[in-house]
Amino acid sequence: MQTRTGRVRSIAFGLALAGGLAMARPALLIITPITCDQAALAAVAPSNTFIDTAAPIAAVDTLPAYCNVIGHYVDSLAGATGSPNNVNFQLALPDPAVWNGKFLFLGNDGFAGSIQADVTTGFPYATAATDTGHQSDSSLDASWALNDQLAQYDYGYRGVHFTAQASEALTKAYYAGTAPTENYFGGCSDGGREAMVEAEQYPADFNGIVAGDPAIGDLIPGFNWNYHALLKNRDSWIPADKLQMVDQAVLDECDRKDGVVDGLIQDPRICAFDPATLQCPARDSTPDTDPICLSQGQVQALRAIYKGLVTNKGVRIYPGYTQSDPGEELDNLTDASGWGVWITGLLPATIPVPVNGEPWGGSLLISPLQWSFQDQLLKYFYAGSATYNSLAFDVNIDLANFLRIYTVGGSPGDEAKALRAFKKLGGKLIIYHGWSDPAVTPLETVRFYRTQLIDNIFAGDAAEVRRFARLFMVPGMHHCSGGPGPNVFDMLDPLDDWVTNHKAPDSILAVHYYDNDPATFIDRSMPLCAFPETAHLIGSNLFEASSWRCF
Repeated sequence: MQTRTGRVRSIAFGLALAGGLAMARPALLIITPITCDQAALAAVAPSNTFIDTAAPIAAVDTLPAYCNVIGHYVDSLAGATGSPNNVNFQLALPDPAVWNGKFLFLGNDGFAGSIQADVTTGFPYATAATDTGHQSDSSLDASWALNDQLAQYDYGYRGVHFTAQASEALTKAYYAGTAPTENYFGGCSDGGREAMVEAEQYPADFNGIVAGDPAIGDLIPGFNWNYHALLKNRDSWIPADKLQMVDQAVLDECDRKDGVVDGLIQDPRICAFDPATLQCPARDSTPDTDPICLSQGQVQALRAIYKGLVTNKGVRIYPGYTQSDPGEELDNLTDASGWGVWITGLLPATIPVPVNGEPWGGSLLISPLQWSFQDQLLKYFYAGSATYNSLAFDVNIDLANFLRIYTVGGSPGDEAKALRAFKKLGGKLIIYHGWSDPAVTPLETVRFYRTQLIDNIFAGDAAEVRRFARLFMVPGMHHCSGGPGPNVFDMLDPLDDWVTNHKAPDSILAVHYYDNDPATFIDRSMPLCAFPETAHLIGSNLFEASSWRCF
């Protein structure tokens, strides 16, 4: 997933990369790399891997000299339409005097379609990224997937795997046969999904993985459920100014329940806000547009989004969204990251929906992001038609066929066996998720960690799971960044410390910048706690991490 601000990665993971600059390579290890040119690297490239360009880049300011490699992997799969398929990648190899001896692969956003990550932010790691096997002008566009099975598979689970293997092999060859001592993966949103797929389907690819706000579970039917609720009739859609009203009402109701009134809800599962408390009086003639109350349809829509997708037979398919922090700062919509940009839309929908099923006119620029993702995926992955009306999707009728066709979540396999294999190989997994995420519900990540991972795969042995996988929930954070909570933190250094020094992270420092702008100043800091612990105030200063403890 990706916001319209065009951020390639989350600020949260970006700080992790910056923090890594302090790490140094052992001083006694001297490496003379091979020549940084296309011919030299092509000669040592692994099977099916081709080097398009390779050029040395001189040092600039704090950025060291490095070898910039652009290449592609040719993926073939018998019986799949679109085979063979080119999967592009970029690999940045820092000067040997700077290289820390390790490898890092950066994940993607949305439907990918380009090499989104700035690989130089990974230094002093040798750092790689991929387009996952297709090219698109927008990460919201999935038209490339139409009738192209291998492009779908490469996006879903093959592209990262093969380009990671190729990049790791090229790294070893470039540094005169010195293989990376550690191989890490980090990503948020779709990059978080890629991270989970790697841990589950290819447990030997990486021995350390950071999965942020992972887009896992049946989120596309879940997105679709939200629009059946919001677009039901004229008074169901919720404008952005009403989100601000709901935001404040939720805070008034729930902030005190964590023991501290500080404008932050530590765990929104404690919140039981009823939107009916904001319902307009019966005498209100325009409840759908009244800025100080909710229409009956808006109350019902909110309840449906909080509830999540449940079939007519009572089977829960995808959890609902938490109640905390849905609003936008309406005077600064450029950095909008709440429900307006993701769920409800910042511009009104056309209701009743036109016969072509496009309530926002089919524009990827103005549609809410959840609408775009579900509409594009249902059109091009599921129905195989650019004219498919995604509002025709009925989970009670179509879910089984959707799950049969939909392959983006990963290749078929035994999830329990795969995660046990990742653990047995010594792998370490850090998952994090914003409690106020309006894109991918954090309740699905909590369900995965607590129910699937601990209860089902490891038979309720939470201590055993914590030896290789830890979850950090982030109060007040929107999707990968944004929101009122401390949303800038370093996950890579704690992962590296866990892998190399066997020191598992119990808490991780997070900060919040004034106006969510790193160019300003830090106005709040707090520890993020290893689930199920939460931060509790033990000191006198609400805004200093030293006043909080995890338990």
